[in-house]
Amino acid sequence: MAEGAEIIVAVPAQPESLDTHVTTSAEPNQISRIIFEGLITQNAKMEPMPALAESWEVSEDGKTYTFKLRDGVVFHDGTPLEVEDVVASMERWTRLSAPGRASVGKGTWRAGEEPNTVVLEVPNASFTVLYTLSSGAQQNAAIMPREILEEAGDLPVRTYVGTGPLKLDSWVPDQSITLVKNDDYTAFEGPKDGLSGDRTTEYDTITFNFVSDQSTRSYGLLTGIYDINTDVPADSLADLRDKEGITLKPYPWTSLNIIFNKTVGLFTDIKARRAIHIGVDREELMLAGVDPEFFHLTHHQMFASQEAIWNTEVGKADFNPVDIEGARELLAETDYDGSELVVLTSSDYSDMYYPAIVLQQQLLGMGIKSRIDAYDWPTFAEKRQMPSEWQIIVLSNTYKIEPSLLTHYNPKFPGWTNDPALPELLAEYRATPTIEAASAKYDELQEWYITYLPSTKVGDIDSVLAYGPKIADLPMMEGTVYWAIELAD
Repeated sequence: MAEGAEIIVAVPAQPESLDTHVTTSAEPNQISRIIFEGLITQNAKMEPMPALAESWEVSEDGKTYTFKLRDGVVFHDGTPLEVEDVVASMERWTRLSAPGRASVGKGTWRAGEEPNTVVLEVPNASFTVLYTLSSGAQQNAAIMPREILEEAGDLPVRTYVGTGPLKLDSWVPDQSITLVKNDDYTAFEGPKDGLSGDRTTEYDTITFNFVSDQSTRSYGLLTGIYDINTDVPADSLADLRDKEGITLKPYPWTSLNIIFNKTVGLFTDIKARRAIHIGVDREELMLAGVDPEFFHLTHHQMFASQEAIWNTEVGKADFNPVDIEGARELLAETDYDGSELVVLTSSDYSDMYYPAIVLQQQLLGMGIKSRIDAYDWPTFAEKRQMPSEWQIIVLSNTYKIEPSLLTHYNPKFPGWTNDPALPELLAEYRATPTIEAASAKYDELQEWYITYLPSTKVGDIDSVLAYGPKIADLPMMEGTVYWAIELAD
């Protein structure tokens, strides 16, 4: 281990928050999960493993979970981890996060009868409880001090104190976030395995620089200013391919989606949504922002890489027909009056921005006038919450561990799905006791998706990051596992 080693990372955008209970964005989650930890985590096989809970028991009826907390864990501010912190964190996560509401819902958290235990009681047995509690994806079940949560309420926390291997040293707005080693860290047992095992880092400091310009990120990596470039867009790959000391690492990360505003305007009409669904040329959209080596046109909702568990033939035969005349006919049956629609996206991400430009031309071919409103990520994140500001969003949605966590099922996520048939369908799916039983229900979820069309999926994207000679390996699972970085000799 190199004494005093520092890692410099170039990321394309500044996070709006590191509060993993609240933010739905992917980049903040990858930073925050070095700071915060949960009750349980996952190994590389996606099996639940101990984290802040050293063990747990599930009642015979599957409705009561008892977690035994590890002894001797302290927060970054020196205060000990208490049962009350866990209960407050889990209650807030259950209330504010889509995964919490979906998996725990009306469940209750409380202190257990035995010392240093926390109990979760849920009304129905479901495979999603441990599956979601252990996930490291965005909006994960992070544990924070009770006092900080009480001060924040339902707003994002602004004081970031966790139990993880690194702690926040500084956040310079519009410039960087720096994390430093937590000298009081109580490591998990076992070797690093997925998100589980010992999270002690081989470095002392990691700094995330906000660098929106892709050429600057690439140049900085080539010249040694940065050690990692987390986002290498298609038109920058040639700059980094076959360069000495530079490693390109693709990994399944996002699906590109066209999200419809179903609250106001044209796309409250299913015929308008279906027109876009059948009229767009998905391959052309993907080629605009993604290298052809790194995208997949997948007809169903989950990633191509997840087909071993989540797979369905529903919708495959009718995927990507590029039926422009059919789209025009459907639009003629709507109230569209030729007015200009707004396509909202972020200019910080080329796999969103450039497909949006091509989509504008495709919409014109269907007879729809539009303009593109492209913003930096924080501004985009604000604008997408305003129904009056847009009709379509072009957005890359990141990895989800199971279908019901996809954002288009969430009535609070921009797009605002409001089909009265959906809650019962999701309840039936979530009530399945095992992941095998749940995967058998995937056909029904897919049928709902292609019938209601809360959005239309364009395809899957393998994101590409690059790292320099200081790093020997950069493990990935639900994003970058920063604590597991292996330094070169």
